[in-house]
Amino acid sequence: MIKNLFFKQKNKAMLLMDPIDSFKKYLTENFSISETTWALIHPLLKEKRINKNTFIVEENQTYSKELFLVSGIVRLFYLDSDGNEINIAFYRGIEILPPYFTRNLNGKHSCHIEALSDVVLVEFEAESFSKLIRSNAEVQHFATQAVEKELRYKVEREKLYLSQNAQTRLADFRSRYKGLENEIPHYHIASYLGISPVSLSRLRKDS
Repeated sequence: MIKNLFFKQKNKAMLLMDPIDSFKKYLTENFSISETTWALIHPLLKEKRINKNTFIVEENQTYSKELFLVSGIVRLFYLDSDGNEINIAFYRGIEILPPYFTRNLNGKHSCHIEALSDVVLVEFEAESFSKLIRSNAEVQHFATQAVEKELRYKVEREKLYLSQNAQTRLADFRSRYKGLENEIPHYHIASYLGISPVSLSRLRKDS
């Protein structure tokens, strides 16, 4: 409870800032980005606002941007062969969305990204950022950490999905996304867990 309250208070404080300044604060506090390096990053950045229930990116679309979530909730999902939506991750500001190259196959986006609330983003061209990665050690460190975080998540989720029961998967969801259960429709959670909404309802009653 205390940790969740701290998370909300920290996000609220950053929301009062300009989105670009929020990104700067995130980089400075978490990756010790210097003013010199920030001066190289800043010109690449653009604020973007997305309405609730709007796609940020669609599957098979060409979208060559890196994305930083300043506020709001988004989901990543794809459609299976029967057209069912399969949620694979949720993100809440303040957070880096999966790096460009992990989201793309053959130059096309591999999944949908949808805003589940009104969303504020900072976006920047992946190609320009890649050039900075190759020439600046601080940016390289930040990018490496972002990629490692995403890869760890994918491995953890795959292991959980393949080896644990639905009750354990729900417990992991609650731990990973504290409070999100009360902020989004439950059918999205059921899809993430790989169960039906009815089964989720039963699990929630038993837990």
